[in-house]
Amino acid sequence: MATLLESLSQSLTPDVLGKLGGAVGLDANQVGAGLGVIGPLLTGSMAKNPAMASGGLDGLLGMLPKEGGGGLLGMLTGGGLAALGGLFGGGGATGAGGSMLSGILGPGVGAIGSSLDRALGFKVSPLLMMAAPVVLRAIQKFMAEKNVDSGTLVKQMQQEHAGFISQGGEQARIVEQAMLAGDEAAALKARFTAEQWAALRVAPFAAGRLVMLSDSSGPVGSVQEMGATASALVGAVKEADPASLLAMVFDSTPELDELKAIGNDKAPLLELLKRAHGAVAQHAPAQAGGYARLLVEVATKTAAASTEGGFLGIGGVKVSESEQAAINEIKALGPVNATGGIA
Repeated sequence: MATLLESLSQSLTPDVLGKLGGAVGLDANQVGAGLGVIGPLLTGSMAKNPAMASGGLDGLLGMLPKEGGGGLLGMLTGGGLAALGGLFGGGGATGAGGSMLSGILGPGVGAIGSSLDRALGFKVSPLLMMAAPVVLRAIQKFMAEKNVDSGTLVKQMQQEHAGFISQGGEQARIVEQAMLAGDEAAALKARFTAEQWAALRVAPFAAGRLVMLSDSSGPVGSVQEMGATASALVGAVKEADPASLLAMVFDSTPELDELKAIGNDKAPLLELLKRAHGAVAQHAPAQAGGYARLLVEVATKTAAASTEGGFLGIGGVKVSESEQAAINEIKALGPVNATGGIA
């Protein structure tokens, strides 16, 4: 019997690769390199999930768009591509598409994507999202052609994954590394309650907001400060290890409804920051210094984004006394990792 990975490879014709690359902005070489690890990663992740043999795989296959002919290429053309876009809600790991990918990779999906990005040297995570339904469609076709049920197929995937890893090589190393990052990230998230996790996600914005409330910067200055808050967060997450707390917490941008919860009053903002810092100190003490540094860095860059005082930009200061006082309150929450890294 032909292997599932061989069947998947044969189904990825140049036209299919071109459609996938065009959808995520990658060239043919990048798509080929990405799928070389994404296929084994997805099938390997399903192979190790006990739920797949007892209805989990059938549930994932049931989430696929209705097949309208044309095979994989048909799914990636015109309305088929639009259907996939709808599955993924515009690219974030939310909605039905987020459920599909999370159903395969688990809660560590963000860490897995970041691990692949670093290992391959380009942004492969969007391809991961687009490739998931393509791989599932290939699995569906394979099951029909070989007349096997999901339980039998899962056993075959387990055997194939073990063989893929045992043969070694760069692709096997990247897949194994990404799966490990996902497992570590999922275990890390499991330590926190839903309320604590929500606080971690919005605390950097609360730090920026606390600084903004301490000294009015006017409409233009406020826009600059909000931009600095977001920029500081993006920069910190970009440098974080894929399995770190920062990468896990901010694997997606907080939604507007989440940010509304921080409010505009100083006391609740400080309380939220204390809860977030306390949760990290309790459940991930080795990373508490790095998280504290993030809050201070966001606050500092927010304060320095616009000039306070003066007239027409003359005679003002980058960080006013009241802004520095707000920064000092955030510093007082806990020790900052002196190296700036994640312990």
